[in-house]
Amino acid sequence: MTAWVDENWESVVARYKVTKVLHESKSLFQNVRVVDTAHYGHMLVLDGMVQTTEKDEFIYHEMMAHVPLLTHPNPKRVLIIGGGDGGVLREVLRHPGVEKAVQVEIDKVVIDVSREFLPTINNGAFEDPRAEVIVDDGAKYRRECTKPFDVVIVDSSDPIGPAKLLFIQQFYNHVCKSMGPEGIMTRQTGSSFMQPPELPEAYALGRNAFPHVTPYFMSVPTYIGGLFCGLMCSKKADPRLVTLDGLTDRAAKLLGGPLRYYTPGLHVGALEIPGYIREHFAAAGVDIDTEGPAINREITFGWELQLDLYDCDPAAISSGPKIQQYAKQLCDVIDMKAYGEPQTPYFGENCEHTKGFSLLQFIETSSVTGHFSEGTGAAYVNVFSCKPDDAEKAAAFTKQFFGARHMVSRLVTRK
Repeated sequence: MTAWVDENWESVVARYKVTKVLHESKSLFQNVRVVDTAHYGHMLVLDGMVQTTEKDEFIYHEMMAHVPLLTHPNPKRVLIIGGGDGGVLREVLRHPGVEKAVQVEIDKVVIDVSREFLPTINNGAFEDPRAEVIVDDGAKYRRECTKPFDVVIVDSSDPIGPAKLLFIQQFYNHVCKSMGPEGIMTRQTGSSFMQPPELPEAYALGRNAFPHVTPYFMSVPTYIGGLFCGLMCSKKADPRLVTLDGLTDRAAKLLGGPLRYYTPGLHVGALEIPGYIREHFAAAGVDIDTEGPAINREITFGWELQLDLYDCDPAAISSGPKIQQYAKQLCDVIDMKAYGEPQTPYFGENCEHTKGFSLLQFIETSSVTGHFSEGTGAAYVNVFSCKPDDAEKAAAFTKQFFGARHMVSRLVTRK
């Protein structure tokens, strides 16, 4: 007799033909099954719901890891809550700058069966020296851990059973307060068709704790309902303002060979919110802005573009006249009126790390400032304006002018 995995969601059933049952048990928290399927290979099923499969796992795991880690300017410490199959951990460890990745999974059985039956998904990630795997309640661990994390990835099941505590306001508040100054949290928020209220509810909780909250989307064949939702919550940078240029530079440095789903272009496109999902927000009474960086432009004072440029042309950053030329040309690029001549004093002669020119140029709506480190070949430029300008154009011009090989850009809304 043919065996099937039947995944039931209210009035919808998805069926997968099973060729062999590899594991079946009841842990302290849930029913755990691993089956070999005719089409998707080995499949992990918890309490009757498909969690991951060998064939399509890369879509979810790449988007859960690389979207937040490539949005953050320099992630070194990463916390994964849940994710016992090890797929997100595997993708996190592709980032060469990550020094520590802590995975906290409440159910040891999930980790054990994933090691045994899903080795192609974790692919040795549990044994990586940068990884630490802890069996504990993720919310409890986050409350008690004193060391801040740069990125927190909540790879949990839906808000039932042991995962409930990861979907309450106190969890969002504590994560925000205990992260580094540029911290980013990301989480899955369910199927856009099968669970339409879940994303607006999570968004509202995130907005109560974080300055910037941004949905993003991915299509995972075995996640019932098709288009699946993620949510990024950021303490500093608006995730919608990443640039293709910056993402491409950093994605090229990832370890472990080519990615199978994530691309910088797909990253940018995944941040676009479909009209029917905006309808879900309206039905839930949750306001969301999709037109620009500000949630409410009526109370926005201005926008601060922060540019960190690395491996710059030494001749460009060590010349006062050249930096003054940059300030004047930038005003033309962003259509801003300059007030007075740019000032470029030389500071920090006693410190190799900081010595170099600084820049101050008053403009019609505020100022352009910067510091240019001769010792490190880096430049740090801020463009603050009370009038909206083309931040992407300003960033691209600045990178080209100073010959920077790498750039991290952030646009901060000031209220």
